[in-house]
Amino acid sequence: MKSPTTLIIMLCIAAAFMLPLALGNSWVRNAPSLLLKSARAGLGICIIGLVFFSLCLYIFSSNNQVGPIRGQTEETVQGPNLPLAPTGESFFLNPPFENLNKALLKAKERGRPVFAVIYDSERHEMSRLSYTLGYFLEYATTKKLVDECFVPALLPVSQAGVRRLIPADDPLEKCRLIVIRSDGYILHSEGIPANPDEGLDHVRSIINKWNLGKGTE
Repeated sequence: MKSPTTLIIMLCIAAAFMLPLALGNSWVRNAPSLLLKSARAGLGICIIGLVFFSLCLYIFSSNNQVGPIRGQTEETVQGPNLPLAPTGESFFLNPPFENLNKALLKAKERGRPVFAVIYDSERHEMSRLSYTLGYFLEYATTKKLVDECFVPALLPVSQAGVRRLIPADDPLEKCRLIVIRSDGYILHSEGIPANPDEGLDHVRSIINKWNLGKGTE
C-alpha cells in the first residue's frame, strides 16, 4: 500500500492537470465579461481545491487509525487474556481463601499446606499479579496439582500476619509464593516466575520434596 505522502503528491499532480479544465471550459470562456469570467474561473479553482483538500484529510484520518501491525493478530498486540484484578477464580480451579487464618484452619482440617500467593496492592499492577501468576499457573496440570495437594490462598501483604511471611529484602515487585503448614512452618518461599514450564516444575518439586499427597477432603 502506498504511503499517505505519496498519495497526496499524486493528488496534487492530478489537481494541477485539472486546472486547465477549470479555466478553459465553455462555462468560463463564454462569460459575457472579463469580470464574470474571472469569477467563474476562481469558483472552479476553489471547487477543485476543496475536493482535493477533502481527499487529503480523508487519507490522513484513515492512516492515523490504530490497528494491529501487518502479520499480527489482536491477541499478539494486546497480549494474552490474563486477568487484570486479583480474582482467585481467574487463577485457580476453585476460589482461593482470602484470609490467612481461615486458610490455615482449612489446611489443618485437610492435612495439606497452604499455597499462599502474596501481593502488594500498592505496587505496579499489584506486584504484577495477573501477568506473573497467570503464566505460572497457565497449565491445567499445574492448576490440578495445586487444587489436589494444597489449600490455595490469595493474600494482600497488608493483611494482618502476612507481612511476616515475606523476606525483608523482597519489595514485592512481583508476587511471592509461600507454601506454609497449618502450624505456621514455611516449607517453600520464592518470587513467582512468569513461566508455565517453571510453574509446573516448581509445583511438582515442592510436592515431591515434602511428600505431599491429596490430604483429606
